[in-house]
Amino acid sequence: MVLTLLLFFFLQNPSIAQDVEKLPTLLTKRSSIVPNITPEQKANLYEFVKTDPFKLIHPDFKIPDYFDEATRFWFRIYTEFTSDNVIIHSRDRHSIVLSVLDVTGLRDAPRAKKIADERKRVTEILKKLAADTKTCAPKNECDDILAAIKRSQYLLPKKEKDREDFYKQLISEIRSQSGQKDIILQGLTNIMPFERKLDQIFEAFEVPGELIAVSFLESSFNTRAQSRVGATGVWQFMKRTGLEYFTITQKEDHRLNPLISTLGSLQLLKQNHKRLGRWDLSIWAYNSGPTHLIRARTQFKRDQFDLEYFLENYSHNRIGFASKSFYSSYLALVHALAYKRNLYYEELTSPLEIPLAVDINTINFYVTLCAMKPSFIFNALKATSPDIRQLNTHILSRYLDREFQKGTIIVSDRPLTARRYYKIPIENYTNRFPKNWPSLVRNQSCSTK
Repeated sequence: MVLTLLLFFFLQNPSIAQDVEKLPTLLTKRSSIVPNITPEQKANLYEFVKTDPFKLIHPDFKIPDYFDEATRFWFRIYTEFTSDNVIIHSRDRHSIVLSVLDVTGLRDAPRAKKIADERKRVTEILKKLAADTKTCAPKNECDDILAAIKRSQYLLPKKEKDREDFYKQLISEIRSQSGQKDIILQGLTNIMPFERKLDQIFEAFEVPGELIAVSFLESSFNTRAQSRVGATGVWQFMKRTGLEYFTITQKEDHRLNPLISTLGSLQLLKQNHKRLGRWDLSIWAYNSGPTHLIRARTQFKRDQFDLEYFLENYSHNRIGFASKSFYSSYLALVHALAYKRNLYYEELTSPLEIPLAVDINTINFYVTLCAMKPSFIFNALKATSPDIRQLNTHILSRYLDREFQKGTIIVSDRPLTARRYYKIPIENYTNRFPKNWPSLVRNQSCSTK
């Protein structure tokens, strides 16, 4: 199934084919090792990757015991199950996976109905087990649920009343979760044209490469992602937050460009880290904001204030399942992406291809010195950079023939003339927000000769 999905996304152009072994390791530059995993290690991939035997992961992102159970669950979601699988599990006790449902070929209402029916079936079995384990029927279905619980890290209480309470509590915790292995693999394809530039950006900000996992957690690096509440782009910025860093107008939206939006996301994450002092807190604040963390730190007055202590001791009705799961799912992605060659690529029968015909080594940011129509530059470069338009997704299609003012950002994999375009120096990636780049050319003139 994964291979079938990939064929839809890959360009059939041998000239831009890239062997995955030659691509940079985005999550760390400390090692170019391609880990070889034995069959025994493959049998328990999470335990193998958790120990990070090849030292591919920054020490700040080791998996604490507190997050281990939830991280193991999300690791399975990202590396074992595809979107054709729906997992029925306990919301609070992640190791209790009660059922894995096959929804291949189903979408929308039929898919939702099958999931609802399965949740109802599992609930009914749990009710029967709560009433009397010995008389629970159908026996094979009851045995399957009992076996699923026994495979978890939780023991069934010995006393009848305690067992009844256990099942009732479990019923209240049931939720469903779609697998995402194929979606993450698609994201790894989507990121390929931008990967080397992203390495350069991360180095400029002097932040751990593992932070890229936030974009996979937010959107699976879907360059067209837009949520029902308006979160936009691979980093899923809401408009209110995005306006602090980006230009967002009727004609252009920096959130839609994976490279420009990365500049803003790293500004935000680095600001969080400066304010909160720890990456676990900073990453959680990316999703839920820093307000609760700052309030809790003031309330508890602890020298050692980490995310574990916060989640264990601070309660608020706006901190729900998604907020509580954010960091454990992030850690799962960090480890999955660090060992992506083993977890995603080994099953492929042919090398991946970069899905855009661009030169991944020469992508740069420019600011226009003249007023211009985007269609002019895109048409001028199309012969040498066929997918130049796809490097500039922040410029909305219906305005390509409209005039844009001086100071508009253009992303190009071809050198642009200094008479009309100012190439942004790397130091300006970190000391100015993208929305402020036009000020760099305020006193520079444009030549149309």
